Amino acid sequence: MTPISGPPASCCTKGSRKNSLRRSALHDLESSENGPCGERIHFQARLSIAVVLSQFYTARIVFTVVGFSGNVRPFTINGAGTLIYANVNDLLGFQIADVASGKVIQTVQVAGYGWSREPLTGHGCPSHGIALSPDEKELWLTDGANSTVHVFDNTVMPPKQVKSINMRDEPFWLTWSANGKWVYSSTGDIIDTAIKTVVSQLKDETGREVQSEKAVEILFNSDGHIAKTIDQFGVGQVKAATR
Repeated sequence: MTPISGPPASCCTKGSRKNSLRRSALHDLESSENGPCGERIHFQARLSIAVVLSQFYTARIVFTVVGFSGNVRPFTINGAGTLIYANVNDLLGFQIADVASGKVIQTVQVAGYGWSREPLTGHGCPSHGIALSPDEKELWLTDGANSTVHVFDNTVMPPKQVKSINMRDEPFWLTWSANGKWVYSSTGDIIDTAIKTVVSQLKDETGREVQSEKAVEILFNSDGHIAKTIDQFGVGQVKAATR
């Protein structure tokens, strides 16, 4: 890891966020928390080749994870906070970084598919969207160049590509449902995660296709309070490292 000194990277107030709510991962100036209240860490990125980590309450930069092959785009983390899975520019695939060492340890390219920049209408990179299944056994990856979502077996290292699912348009974000039964693509396709097939597509009241990169699922408990939130950043839900 690379220590960094300097002013706070962001501001937050102790006690301003409840334990039951977690913001998930990161893109540009968005941030993430990992671990119980008082031990959380922010991850921050700004289209650079490094991912920056800062303490939650002090908001001071602790260290950076470096060595990515290009500018970091959407990325996610495992629940233990030990691994970063990152999209980077000009890579149809993803890179994995080890937080403890601060280094990239794997580069995984999508097999059987090519890409060129010209057809991309969205964010300018072929893979812009990455998500771990809640149990972290699978990693799902967008492929905007081929309007496809690729599924990887994340129980092995490096993760192994096992399935490719066609979308109706270019996917650029993925959101897992809280129960792990569905993945919602930004294209409006809804994927059954057990059979890894599109089972429905979002449309409005007039039958027009509906798409959105921003998605959130909110679960309420019996007394009407928010119990859990899920968003499009795909952070793993396994608290203890399994590798």
